Amino acid sequence: MKNGSKIKNFIFDWSGVISDDFHCVYKTYLRIFEHYKKPSMTIDEFRSRFRLPYMDFCREYLEIEYEKEMGDIFKKYYVEEKCTPGSIDGVENTLKRLVGKNKTLVVLSSHSFVTREAQRYFPGESYFLKIYEDIPDKEAAITDVIKEMGFDPQETVFIGDMVHDVKAGKKANLLTIAVLTGYQSKDVLEREKPDFILNSLQDIFKTIPM
Repeated sequence: MKNGSKIKNFIFDWSGVISDDFHCVYKTYLRIFEHYKKPSMTIDEFRSRFRLPYMDFCREYLEIEYEKEMGDIFKKYYVEEKCTPGSIDGVENTLKRLVGKNKTLVVLSSHSFVTREAQRYFPGESYFLKIYEDIPDKEAAITDVIKEMGFDPQETVFIGDMVHDVKAGKKANLLTIAVLTGYQSKDVLEREKPDFILNSLQDIFKTIPM
């Protein structure tokens, strides 16, 4: 690992890493497209075109400047769709193992409902020391998160499922891991050259020193 350090701190993206919410988000964006009178997208089109920061996606496809109104619209339609995603298979066991190894777990996500969903997915459990949710641009936020948490970058990993997550981790000089359980394909993620690309979160135990 970087400078031979063991990893003590784990920063997770939420959607596509912990939460299996792709179809909920897709259905919500279909409502948003309709709201702004834009053509619909197939699932494959959405998967290939959607990107973070979502402000950039909104400017590109919806041809609007991202404003608070847009965030409120997303939340409204997400709730109206009665979206109740679940955690990705095997994730909770992975979180338990990490906590059992005295690792510090944090979430940094653009998703607006992480705290609520974490309570539903893992009732009675507090795997995450802190949850940063509703963060539009993780690249802009990551340095402040590292400082606030007091993390040593050489002992910290960022785990995400999108190019934006890899860029955020690299900006803070963290180990970067991309998982293939989420929104972007291996081919897309390989272009950003994360340190590792894993089929699932469970594979971290075979990949990095604990």
